[in-house]
Amino acid sequence: MTLEEYFEKVVLPVLGENPDAADGYDEENIVGVFNAVAIECLDINNRMFRKDSKEELPYRWYEVSDELPFDERLLNECMCYGMAARLIIDDADTDSNKIGFLESCYQTAKEKYLKKWAAKIVIWSENQEGGAFNV
Repeated sequence: MTLEEYFEKVVLPVLGENPDAADGYDEENIVGVFNAVAIECLDINNRMFRKDSKEELPYRWYEVSDELPFDERLLNECMCYGMAARLIIDDADTDSNKIGFLESCYQTAKEKYLKKWAAKIVIWSENQEGGAFNV
């Protein structure tokens, strides 16, 4: 799915708008906002890819015609809320409760994915007899 398709099919519905509303959004703003959210979620995405034995994504800039190689679960259940909140934050007509709700959905989803896909860290320590054990 391209960034343009993602915006029209996933982000606009989160905002309660239909694809016809896409013309009301500046392309540069869509691109900038997506890339800001993408960098915030890149580590989570790469943890998911490692777990699924997929090649990690490097950081790069995405344009509207670019295919989005991110995990679809992350795109559809997390990143869309972050993008939606940031797209309307400067709109004077937007209810601040809506922005707060979308941002809360984004942060909650990020935390869920961070917990689910966090790398397990094992700390080894020596016991008195010189052997190692898991702490």
